[in-house]
Amino acid sequence: MYRNQKKMLVSLFIWIVVFTIMFWIPIINIDIITTRTAHYSKPLELVLFFGTGIVISGFLLVLSSVKLAYLMNISALNRYLMTDEDGYVPLADICKALGKNEEKVLKIINYGTRKGFLVNMNYSMTEKAVFLSDKILRDDQAKNERGIPENRPFIGVHCPGCAASLKIRTNTKGLCPYCGREVIAPSTAE
Repeated sequence: MYRNQKKMLVSLFIWIVVFTIMFWIPIINIDIITTRTAHYSKPLELVLFFGTGIVISGFLLVLSSVKLAYLMNISALNRYLMTDEDGYVPLADICKALGKNEEKVLKIINYGTRKGFLVNMNYSMTEKAVFLSDKILRDDQAKNERGIPENRPFIGVHCPGCAASLKIRTNTKGLCPYCGREVIAPSTAE
């Protein structure tokens, strides 16, 4: 599993609540306008108040649509990565499977790893490939051969280049998604 199910569900719940609130803002504004018009003599201010509610609703609609699209793309990426056997997934294969160009796929991967929705994987900018850290490749194996699953716990490390907090499996190495420097995790949690 390459997606953090709990974190995705919490985020999905939050954005569904935001999406629901978005529909109530204009309705509440209409209710306020209808109750105030009988006692209020400045209709222009009421129209501006209602317009503001519509603008806020539109902004929330766009924002929640973008966030929900990212979550759906992360789920699609997870389904594709689950079919991999050797732990090495070229970016071109992911693009073909998701039907998106490299730039969009990289945005999905960066967003997912930055927010903690994607786990057990590292993206290598030099090789333009995703390495699945729960499957390892021994030095004597070719990249197209089957990897061996590992049961290594995740530990928190800091990038030596930008000091970003990262989670990586013990005794593995990867690239920082923020600055691209190589990060090597120790064999045990300190």
